[in-house]
Amino acid sequence: MSCWIQWNLCEYVVTVEPDTLNRTVVVNVVINQDYKPEYDNEKSPEYKEFVGNFTKKMETYYTEKKIENFKGVVVTSVSPGAPAVRFSDKTLKKVKLFKLIFSFVSNQRIDINNCSILFQRRLPSEVYYRITPGANSVSVTHDVVLAIPNNASSNIIYDEDVKAVQDAVVGLMNCSVSDCVYNITTPPVVDKTEADLRGFCERVVDDAGIIKFYEIANVSGVITCVTVCSSLHTKTKQCYNKGMCRVYSNVGALCHCINQDSTWYLGDDCSLPISRTGFYIGISLTLGFLLLSVGGLTVFLLLNKRKQKMKEDIKNQQVNQWMTEDLEWSRSNSSDFKVNAGGLRNPSFTQDESDQEDLGSRCTAPFYALTSPSLDPDSRGFSGSD
Repeated sequence: MSCWIQWNLCEYVVTVEPDTLNRTVVVNVVINQDYKPEYDNEKSPEYKEFVGNFTKKMETYYTEKKIENFKGVVVTSVSPGAPAVRFSDKTLKKVKLFKLIFSFVSNQRIDINNCSILFQRRLPSEVYYRITPGANSVSVTHDVVLAIPNNASSNIIYDEDVKAVQDAVVGLMNCSVSDCVYNITTPPVVDKTEADLRGFCERVVDDAGIIKFYEIANVSGVITCVTVCSSLHTKTKQCYNKGMCRVYSNVGALCHCINQDSTWYLGDDCSLPISRTGFYIGISLTLGFLLLSVGGLTVFLLLNKRKQKMKEDIKNQQVNQWMTEDLEWSRSNSSDFKVNAGGLRNPSFTQDESDQEDLGSRCTAPFYALTSPSLDPDSRGFSGSD
């Protein structure tokens, strides 16, 4: 029931509201006819023949009685009834004559009670008592199927049809075979039934692919098969932001959201809408901010790295210069600087004049202190003799 064309669903299912509802009237009649043992077997030819004849005759009978909304007859049970009775042909003729006279008296508005007593006295007793016992009769239970209009007045229409069915089967009592289809010897039993809605949607929809999405609902007296998109369903599929719910065969319920060209929906029920224009603007601004941030950070890192590189290069240059340059330390020739370090001088050291020692204040060491002691023992004033 559904198909795909370029990834689009082409058909969807909707609420089903049938025009009529099938309702039944259970009727039991006891036919003045011999019951055959073969009727016990539903597969026997005799049973099938009897049921077929009964169904055909009773459908014709109900149709002639002009029962409104009559649809058909379904035999549900065939069983033995009470012993059947047989009227003799002479008795049947007298009964017909009695009925004719009784009808005439009724039309002439004569006291029926007195007339009936009069006729009872004058008619032979065989009219009432001359019967012969026979075999068991046939008890047949059948459903009279009615197609009741599916509207708010369906129950009233059904009750009227039940009354019409009851009047029709009562007319079969004590009638001859020539007058009606069957002669019944006991009052018929007519029972109403409640509307059987089990499997109703299965019969109406008749599609296994979508029947699981349906459920029966009473809409103002009208029996309807609603889908999960209906608010009357027990498991309603809710669509937000004016979304439309549709059920597809073998797929399920889907929400069709509005303005899909300009709006995105994060939820499958048309919830959490996002404007495409706003989304693009937001993404653009976010990307722009990120690019500017990354660019600024990159420039800062490059400049900082370059600065650190310059400092490192200068330091390395100074160290290399100190390590490789041939530095000369010249001896000082000035008269005021008598003490030197072997003629070498640190060019990077500057002597403060205040730190210079006053040469005039120095004491000259004695000459003997400056002369190396003689190793000659004679020169020391010592003699070698005692």
